[in-house]
Parts: sequence; structure tokens; C-alpha cells
Amino acid sequence: MTDDMADLVSGAVDALLRPGPGPYPGVRSEILDLNPAFLPHARASLVVWPGLAKCREFLEAKTLLQPA
Repeated sequence: MTDDMADLVSGAVDALLRPGPGPYPGVRSEILDLNPAFLPHARASLVVWPGLAKCREFLEAKTLLQPA
């Protein structure tokens, strides 16, 4: 098992999709209602560094994860 928050802190990943609401201090976390394709998971937290929260890749990921 890996510590995915450690991966975010170390720079190994730019964002995480976590099943729980947090807390995730020092990073930006948005709770998303997920697209039905992700059932049985209806909600998840998308966690990213604050400076990346407005980048187009982050915004596109949010669009793809949420219902239309």
C-alpha cells in the first residue's frame, strides 16, 4: 500500500482522487459528485496543489469526472 498524499507532496503526482472528504491541509480539495460510470462511488475529493487549481488540465479532469 502506498501513501498517495506522500506522492503528491513529493511531486510524483500532480493531483489525487480520494474517496473521503479530507481534511487535506495545505492543498486544495474539491468534493465532486461523480459521473454514474464511477458507481458505487458517488462522491470523491479531487486534491491538487493550490497553484494548479485553475490550470486547464485540472478543469478538464473535473469536467470528465462529473455528470453532464
